[in-house]
Amino acid sequence: ARQEGWRVSVGAAVLAGKEWTGSSEDRLLVVPDLDVRYGDRFFASFGTGIGVNLLQSDGFRAGALVRPNFGREEEDDRAGLRGMGDIDFAAEPGVFAEVTTGPLQAGVELRQALGGHEGLLAEARLDYRLRLGQVGISFGPRVRYGDDTHTQAFYGVSAAQAVRAGLPSYRPEGGIQTIG
Repeated sequence: ARQEGWRVSVGAAVLAGKEWTGSSEDRLLVVPDLDVRYGDRFFASFGTGIGVNLLQSDGFRAGALVRPNFGREEEDDRAGLRGMGDIDFAAEPGVFAEVTTGPLQAGVELRQALGGHEGLLAEARLDYRLRLGQVGISFGPRVRYGDDTHTQAFYGVSAAQAVRAGLPSYRPEGGIQTIG
């Protein structure tokens, strides 16, 4: 059934990942989880970004979205990022498609950053979702591809950075960046 009107939910989410993209240090964060929706058309949340469903039909949806990328600051890790400079905030607009059948949900996204790293990202995932009372749990494999521009911004060392950081220059090519 189509959902009509505004829906807002507030909760908490636990995020596990690296201190910053490329870091060897892990972090665990508990963050607010705000989810806002208008019918089956508009959505906004920390996890999904801001978007609109343009096509919908029996377990399929596709549309446009924008996700934030908060970049990184050299001061986030004075030892590991010394001389590497900051990567500014980027808005990452793009398109998505998603298929849901029972507890399985498969999705793909393609996003181009504006500002910050200015790279192109593609992501794919397959989730198994279940509900335990008021708690929703989702897990499954994911893969992320970044183009040369994105990969250089987060993993490369330019000539100027090499001088400041005392590291050799490094120019990685785009490719699969994460599998999880």
